[in-house]
Amino acid sequence: MTLGSTFANTIGGSFSRPWISGGEVIPTVAGRSIIVFGDSRTANATENSTTAAAQRVTARSYIAWALAASGYSFKLTGNYGINTDTIDGCVTRLTGAGISGGTAPGDPRRGWVNVYDPGNSANVAVVLVGVNNTNESMVTAAQKYDALFMGLIDDGKVVVICNELPNSDQFGQGPFNIARRDYLAGWPATSSGMTAQQKATYAAAVVKVDTYTAAALTPNSYFPKAGYYPAGDLLHPGTVGNRAIGEAIAEALKKLAAKAGFGVRNALPANAADCLLTGGMLTGSTAITAANGETAGAGGANMNGVGGVGVTGAVPTGGWSVVRGGSLQTLLNGAQNSRHQLTCTVSKTTDSDGFDAVRLRVTGRVGTTADRYSISFRQEQYKSAASLANLNGLGGGVTDGDELFSIARVQFAANPRGLLGTNVEVLASSATYPSTAFASMSGSISGSGLQYDGMPAFDAPVMSQGRVLPSGFASTVETKTFNQQFSLWILGGVAVDVDVTISRFGVVKNR
Repeated sequence: MTLGSTFANTIGGSFSRPWISGGEVIPTVAGRSIIVFGDSRTANATENSTTAAAQRVTARSYIAWALAASGYSFKLTGNYGINTDTIDGCVTRLTGAGISGGTAPGDPRRGWVNVYDPGNSANVAVVLVGVNNTNESMVTAAQKYDALFMGLIDDGKVVVICNELPNSDQFGQGPFNIARRDYLAGWPATSSGMTAQQKATYAAAVVKVDTYTAAALTPNSYFPKAGYYPAGDLLHPGTVGNRAIGEAIAEALKKLAAKAGFGVRNALPANAADCLLTGGMLTGSTAITAANGETAGAGGANMNGVGGVGVTGAVPTGGWSVVRGGSLQTLLNGAQNSRHQLTCTVSKTTDSDGFDAVRLRVTGRVGTTADRYSISFRQEQYKSAASLANLNGLGGGVTDGDELFSIARVQFAANPRGLLGTNVEVLASSATYPSTAFASMSGSISGSGLQYDGMPAFDAPVMSQGRVLPSGFASTVETKTFNQQFSLWILGGVAVDVDVTISRFGVVKNR
């Protein structure tokens, strides 16, 4: 399979991709809007844990990997995952009845699923829930599952049912979790509380994903594969585990998209004319200096690697730079010692399709454990209001209401040590319309257990979440700032070795 390029899509790495059992009829979905719903294993999908709006998608979440592996055929519009939630808690949250703090329809917190759907009612709901019902009998749990799925389907959603994840047999509850897995794998046929007609009706609106097998050590094990959960955590997948789960979910999403006739949205630019901003094809070369990176701090100009730290190499022409995040800049521009020796070497190269590319190799160790630091490869351009209709001089301008995305082919080598996350973002702002960027595969995560260590190699088009230009943006006269960036988030206090290549990194619109 190829995604907008001739290169082989290797996003799955060595992961298996179990998803739905044979013989199921794939539902037809009406649109591309998708939400995720469930407990803490879903709650980490987005940065803001208090609102349902999608916010920035976190790199460790299963939905980040599912979106990428499915070619971004669907748009995430809401996260309804809540820590410690149960099946019955999710049923309650279908309408918001009894939700603490939820006082009216439209309350933006993570409840009110059928009332408050960002994006005007989701077309698809991905559901992962059950482990917090612990040792509840399957007879009781089944009634709750029935109510949950029927409620979502009655509200017009196609439901992607994830059939649980290994719970490490906590307190001897592994058999109960297996019972939930088996019930979910066969739903609605497994229900004893539904008529044959109901089963036929609801079966036409679900697909089932074998997330359990994707994560389990063996198909019937109570325990996850090695490295899939962070050390000491018995329930929550880390980045590696969530990637395997997300790619299993992506197989279902691809089937839904194909049935609906939705193409992938992450086709890469093939030439400069495909990009709204100049420089997207990463041509040319210019040596990195403090002038095209960040300003050196009081401790000296370390941009060029003084004392074994900093950034060296070359970037493409067209406003590209490599910038260390504020906390890293402060640390490396201060007193340096053997604990603070982080080097980022940037070089121009070509990808396997012959397109210009930039390779970032980050090695060393810096800071203390649980600190996080960013290094960004970015492009910033300033445009007058008059130029917005003809960005890049190619007639592909922007106006109010356009949705901007940043897209790139991203490759990182297997087992990137000390990497917490990566992100691709796009920003459009001015004095009147300041903005923060949305991200896909965001790096805004923390904790030593959430690293990419052990991750298979990755090679796929990655696309940012959209930035919709507000009413009035194109007509105000102040200078507009357009910024796109690819960032690496590095964990402090550990050995770092990250090798990433980026190519065909452009800003596009209305996908």
